[in-house]
Amino acid sequence: MAKKGKAVTIKVKAGGKDYANPGVVSFTVTHQANAISFGELMLVDGDVSKGEYKLSTDANFAPGKEIELELGHDPDNVVPVFKG
Repeated sequence: MAKKGKAVTIKVKAGGKDYANPGVVSFTVTHQANAISFGELMLVDGDVSKGEYKLSTDANFAPGKEIELELGHDPDNVVPVFKG
C-alpha cells in the first residue's frame, strides 16, 4: 500500500505583506552559476464577471516589489526558496 504524502505548504510574501493561500498555480525559481537568480509566480486572480483583480492591482505585486516564497510539508516548518 502506498503511503499518503503531505500537502505542500506555499507561503508568499509580497512587498513585506504575507498572503495566506493566494491561489498559487505554479512557480519557477532559477539559480544559475554566474547569473542573477529569478523567479516566476503564477496566481489565480480575479473575477472576470465583475472585472475585479485584487492581486493584480495590489501595489505589493507591482514590478520591482520584493517577493518571497517559502515551501514545506508543514505550515510551521517552511524553508525559504526565493527572495528577490
